[in-house]
Amino acid sequence: KEKRGKGGEKEKRKRKGKNTGEGGFTPRKPGRYIATLGVAGVSIPVPITVDSGEPSISFKNTKTSPNIISGVESSIPLLIDGASPSDIKATLRDPSGEIVSQPKIVVSPQTDSCEVILSTDKPGPHQLEVTLADGSPVYGSPLPLSVEPSPVQLTSDPSLSLPTLQSPVALEVVLDKSLDPLSLSAVVEDPTGKVVTPVTIEPKTDSTIGGAPKAILKFNPPLGGPLVVKVSSLGK
Repeated sequence: KEKRGKGGEKEKRKRKGKNTGEGGFTPRKPGRYIATLGVAGVSIPVPITVDSGEPSISFKNTKTSPNIISGVESSIPLLIDGASPSDIKATLRDPSGEIVSQPKIVVSPQTDSCEVILSTDKPGPHQLEVTLADGSPVYGSPLPLSVEPSPVQLTSDPSLSLPTLQSPVALEVVLDKSLDPLSLSAVVEDPTGKVVTPVTIEPKTDSTIGGAPKAILKFNPPLGGPLVVKVSSLGK
């Protein structure tokens, strides 16, 4: 006999011996299917998992999109099927298609999932390309990502003022309208992530951009080289 399965596929069944039988169908895409077996007028659901035939990747949480903010390091849980999470690599591309970074992959022990640690300074649509370590493609890649603008943005490039060692630095920033300058705290970190000095934050109550508040970040660089100012609001 022939009937239609849940996904519209044709399913064929035939008898095989007195108390046995076999059936089959041709799936059109990978996923979880439910076949219904009729026995003496009773319907019995039989779950069937169909693999893609090649390694595949997807967001672990499919109900909500990853919350990514420019300039902020984000962790995105992924599900891997058909390959070990330790055998994949990732590449992040910005809205122009340029490579931003090779995100770090943290493997969850004894599971088929992992977390991708990434950051970008550019808001807008990004793509997370995932391949096997040898460059072989992975089904489901690239994964689309939407990056929101940072709630704290510099009003000018700090390199233009050429900060020098032990000389006071003052950086003007514009804040998201939802942020209260008095709720902010900040520190300066070296390239290893070590905090090297605190930052003083002074609100500019008499100056706004489109209604968004502004503030001045002040600190004295205790050492030369690249430094990062990390701003948080109420500990976040």
